[in-house]
Amino acid sequence: MISIKPVSACREMALGYGEAATWMLSQYLQEKKTMKRL
Repeated sequence: MISIKPVSACREMALGYGEAATWMLSQYLQEKKTMKRL
């Protein structure tokens, strides 16, 4: 059997998704803030 570390791989993927999610959330909030002027 090939020894892979699924836990660390999952953790890395989760971190990547977390960063993308936080970035998208901040962008969304910024857009919402600018839209509030209308």
